[in-house]
Order: sequence, then structure tokens, then C-alpha cells
Amino acid sequence: MNARTSLTDTTDPDPAKPRPKRLKRFGIWCIATCTLLSVVALVAVLSLLGTRIAAPEWVREHITTKINTDLNGLSIDVQDVSILLQDNWVPEIAMQRVMISDDIGTPLVQLSHVQGTADLGELLRGQMRPGAIGISGVQIL
Repeated sequence: MNARTSLTDTTDPDPAKPRPKRLKRFGIWCIATCTLLSVVALVAVLSLLGTRIAAPEWVREHITTKINTDLNGLSIDVQDVSILLQDNWVPEIAMQRVMISDDIGTPLVQLSHVQGTADLGELLRGQMRPGAIGISGVQIL
């Protein structure tokens, strides 16, 4: 190498090493993005408070299967399930058009509306522990 080449050679000796200014900008961008996503998620959750949401089919099937395994000789069929997160963060599950049948499939009781609250802490642990349960529209068949 001659002296002329070393004076015009301005390349960084370690090109893989990020520059401090670029790293600082990236860090600020990451913090701003995380903050924005957190605010959006919080607004989304707060907007759902007090709003009844129709549960997906798999939730209805899971609830029906869980109840049927706990009933001895009876079966239950649920047409609609909806979920409501109350203002005090207590989840409420409502089931419409519930049919209770015996072990051979003969309908015994039809309930037009069943609703109950659940313990949020237990739900987050994967356990369903009902609180208050209300039933309306009972029809004995």
C-alpha cells in the first residue's frame, strides 16, 4: 500500500458494527411503535367493555361438550352463545335456546336464556368457575 491509497481509503474498518446515531434512532422507533401498539390494544379492550359479542362455533361446542361430560344421563344442546365483559371486568356468558334431553335424546326442558358470570382469574388459568347463574323462559316438555 502506498500513502496515496491510505489517505483516500475512508471505509469503516468494521462495517458490521452499527453507528451509535443509527442505533439510537432504531431504539426510539421501537419504543414509539410499542407504545402505539399498547395504546391501540388498550383502546380496543376498553371499547369492548359492555358490548355483547357472539362467540365462535368452537366456543359453543367446547361449552356444550364440557357441560355434557358433567351431566349424568342428560345432554344439553345450545344454539347461541355470547360473551360480555362487564364494566367491572367480570365476564358474563349467555346461552340462548338451551335444550336439555335425557340419555336417549327425548327433550325434557327448554330454556330460552341462561346467563352466568365467571371468575376472570380462574378463566385466565383455564378453569371455569361460575358465579351467579340466571335462567329465564323455562318450558318443561
